[in-house]
Amino acid sequence: MVMKLYPFLFFIILFIILNNLLYLNAIELDNSSNNNINNNYKQDKNLNNVLYFINNYKINNNIKIWVFFNSKNIINSSEEKNLFIDKITGKELSNDQVITITGISTESLERRKNRSMKKEEIIDEADLPVSEDYTNEILGCNGINSTISLGHKSNWLNSISINIKFEYSDKSSLKSILQCIVEKNFVNNIDIIKKGIKRPKIKKEYSNSNRIIKETDINDLNIKSESNIFSDDFYGDSIKPIKQLKIDKLHKKGYHGENITILVIDDDFYLKHPAFKTMTVIDQKEFFNSNNQTKTNEDLRSKGLKENGENFHGTSVLSVIGGFEVGKIVGPAYKSKYLLGKIKVSEEEDSTFEEDQFIAALEWGENKGAQVISSSLSFCLSLDYSYFNLDGKQSLTTKAANIAIEKGIVFVNAMGNDDFSIFGGPNDGEYVIAVGAVDEYGGIASFSSVGPTADGRYKPETQAMGINVNVADVLSNTKYSEFSGTSFSTPLIAGAVALLIQAHPTWTPKQIHQAIIGGSIWSSSPHYLLGYGLLDSEKALNFKPMLGSCSYTGCSNNGICCKDKCICPTAYYGEFCQYKRIECGYRCQYDFPNSTQCQKNSMGNSYLCVNKYEKKQKILENNQNPLILQIKNCEDTTNFNDSFEEFKVTKPPLIIMSFDGTHNSNSAFKDVDISFNKVLLIALLIFLIIN
Repeated sequence: MVMKLYPFLFFIILFIILNNLLYLNAIELDNSSNNNINNNYKQDKNLNNVLYFINNYKINNNIKIWVFFNSKNIINSSEEKNLFIDKITGKELSNDQVITITGISTESLERRKNRSMKKEEIIDEADLPVSEDYTNEILGCNGINSTISLGHKSNWLNSISINIKFEYSDKSSLKSILQCIVEKNFVNNIDIIKKGIKRPKIKKEYSNSNRIIKETDINDLNIKSESNIFSDDFYGDSIKPIKQLKIDKLHKKGYHGENITILVIDDDFYLKHPAFKTMTVIDQKEFFNSNNQTKTNEDLRSKGLKENGENFHGTSVLSVIGGFEVGKIVGPAYKSKYLLGKIKVSEEEDSTFEEDQFIAALEWGENKGAQVISSSLSFCLSLDYSYFNLDGKQSLTTKAANIAIEKGIVFVNAMGNDDFSIFGGPNDGEYVIAVGAVDEYGGIASFSSVGPTADGRYKPETQAMGINVNVADVLSNTKYSEFSGTSFSTPLIAGAVALLIQAHPTWTPKQIHQAIIGGSIWSSSPHYLLGYGLLDSEKALNFKPMLGSCSYTGCSNNGICCKDKCICPTAYYGEFCQYKRIECGYRCQYDFPNSTQCQKNSMGNSYLCVNKYEKKQKILENNQNPLILQIKNCEDTTNFNDSFEEFKVTKPPLIIMSFDGTHNSNSAFKDVDISFNKVLLIALLIFLIIN
């Protein structure tokens, strides 16, 4: 009987061996071809996203897109953080060569050494230039009825912005260009360039006729008299916001912003106004001019008024932070030095601008040595952004702001004037200081945008006077006006930040962030929508931030310290897990019901607002106790399921042909198949031994 079974057993064993060989061959095929599958998947997805935008929204014969690359010609060695190698020559680059290639200024290097988040990497891969070879290949994708021109390069994002002009009636030529771009093996993805909003409409009751001319003239003021310096008469009509923030007390202590460089990003600046007579402007650059030429201080001051009032916003903002004319206007940081980044604002009703200009201005200012950034611009919800995107990780402007902060810059941004509808990026950045507006009595301005972020962080960080703020009048040579908006509360806070840096030159952006929150009046009990409240500059000056890494201080609220960084339970955030998140609730469920929902959690409260149409169950549910960290030691962090991690496109699984001829991508099928084969083989061997 046993002898009769041998042919059958031999056939079974042969089948198992062949099946395993076929499986191993499939694995080899997967390793060799899966990159192509992944590339094709990404190409189709990115191309379809852009084409969807083109086909469904009004555009003319001109479109601007980002092209993101997956590598650079110079790489940072993984073995040694500050070792850079030229991929083309294979040679190691000296530190001086890297500084020359990146063009980083001495001032920027000095700031990084003192206040960078990554002191072990003063220069990192983000500083390395975008590949010229890649750029030229992209520009070579021109079509018969279309042309490509270069907009800006972003070293930080390893990308370029391009402008494509095409015949509107010939969309096939546009598709050919986009197909040419996404098929390049060095292209990671493409995306539409988003637009931000400079100055949304402000409630009419706060416009105050828009133009109130100030006739104050105190020529007889004796500023040498101790009693007159920093008196009410000294500040003129700036006195209300200055005293409200207690900035006058910092001035009396000797802090006026000396040796602090501030980058102001706005539309344009008219520097012939007397408010800027004593201001030191280091440099200025236009990011909408193809020549991108910088101008000297003398060139800037000779520039006249724009007939269409295009430079009124930037001029007004600059005068609030650093203007100085005794008895008329005194900004918090009137002795600071300034870099002026000019971006093009459209003449449309919403006054939009493009994010590539904004990011280019950030990189330029950081490279020039800026220590503070004051921006009264924000990217509100657009065609493809929703509330769930405001988690501090998705908006490109927020990503760029986060990089600037890592490099030691304090980033101050206007919360926006959209009341309860939504705020915009980069305000959702974890350490971006978002600024709301109040009136002279501390009452909340009805137009001031509110928080929280989609992942439950309080916003704004602080507030300042934003109603009827005294500003330089751009339509005259000598007069002053009053304007309202978070655009004008923001430079007040940025000026206060400059004084804090002057007083505490070694404080990092995270420590300044702590001080601003700790110095605000609601620091111990922040408001769900309004954040931490009005700033008390004197309190912020005397604040004692947590210094050093968590290796010395430890982590709060059950967090653990791994490689000098706190890993927090999902209910907490901050450098030391010191802040409690806001439970996901009304804003997510009722303000944006068509697109958002609170993440489900059967183990406790939810702290994350997510896309209700998201297909990834990992995002829709997080069944973990939010108050307790799910890891016990640092070795477990590699498998830590962080609810707030940024989800990326993953490698597609091996595609297996099922018995009915359809494709099966269930990777568990392979595991069951190979395990079954092993068990069957062992059983047969035992049977043969017994017999």
